[in-house]
Amino acid sequence: MPTIEFSLLKSTLISDSYSTVKESMSSLKSLGTTLNNQLLFFDSTVCNIETMKSQIQSVSDRQDLEITSLDNLIEETDDFFELVAQTDEKVGTEISSRKDDFYEEYSYLKPDCEKNGWEKFCDWCSDAAEWCAEHWAALVTLIVVVVVVAAITIATIASFGSLGPVLVGLVALVGGMVGLVSQLVSDVINLIITGDWDGNFISYFSAFVGGAFGGVVSLATGNPYLVSLADSAVSSLLSSSLEDITGIERHSMGDILFDGLFSVGLSLGFSFCFDKLAGKLSKKLSNIKFFSRLSGRNSYEASYKTSITKLKNNTIKHFTLKTIRNGVISELAGGSLSTIAGGVFDGIKERVEERNDNKPSVNPKLNVSPIVIPDVPVFEIPAFSW
Repeated sequence: MPTIEFSLLKSTLISDSYSTVKESMSSLKSLGTTLNNQLLFFDSTVCNIETMKSQIQSVSDRQDLEITSLDNLIEETDDFFELVAQTDEKVGTEISSRKDDFYEEYSYLKPDCEKNGWEKFCDWCSDAAEWCAEHWAALVTLIVVVVVVAAITIATIASFGSLGPVLVGLVALVGGMVGLVSQLVSDVINLIITGDWDGNFISYFSAFVGGAFGGVVSLATGNPYLVSLADSAVSSLLSSSLEDITGIERHSMGDILFDGLFSVGLSLGFSFCFDKLAGKLSKKLSNIKFFSRLSGRNSYEASYKTSITKLKNNTIKHFTLKTIRNGVISELAGGSLSTIAGGVFDGIKERVEERNDNKPSVNPKLNVSPIVIPDVPVFEIPAFSW
């Protein structure tokens, strides 16, 4: 195994170049000899024949020396490249015989092409372990969320017997759609306040999963505050962990827990303050013909609850798109004020944070703002050619 990229073809090309020069010089020498022979036919009155012969002979002798030198150079060059090739092969053989010992001592220098399948697998495991150590907080949070959501969902399905999957599927779908719409409304309000769009795939995915889990908790307990707690907790924890795992934003365990607790507290506070007010507002709006189904016996909420009750009693065995529509509209109407309040709060909070970030720092000792030197434009002087 050679240790360097050495090509005998290139060395041959060098020798061939020398040979080409030698042939050119030999041709020139032949021309000189021919010219020397032709001088016999020149008249001595035209030029000094002896002088020209002497000069031609001198050039011919010099070319003989140069040709001899080229022969020696070609021979030495070939010997040199042959020696380099032999030495390189010996060094390569020595390295091959000792490379295992070398790579054992300096394993970090071993290239991937020299590694076997097991070594590559160990490297992959090492990289995976390093990545897990870097994102351990997000991974632990994600695993806990998945286990809790799966456990409660499976228990809820089992508690309703054969119709459990249908019931849970209905409330989860309705809750997920409500979560998506609520997230969209919050992002639009935030856009109006701050001028920035903060929505992304992770935020909407987390909102859907949180809303779906909130629907499952609603089916299992019927407590609106537990529903709000489950929805906000899962949405916040899932969003923070996925953002950290995908590299959108880094979160420590403290950040994840603080954001989750803050989101839960805010959601419970808004639900306590605004949900009853939203119910009263729906009753007043129901007097208008367009909003007549927001309250009353034939409201969206009543129709949705009736369908849920019939599914529980095994009176019906499936649900329709109208059932999903009734559930989504009733849930959105009931939490409309909380959704708007949350969007306004998030927008104001982000606006205040941006203002604080852009606020110039003040030296507490001198109590003066640092001097900002404006950028001075640089004028380029064109180059003149003389």
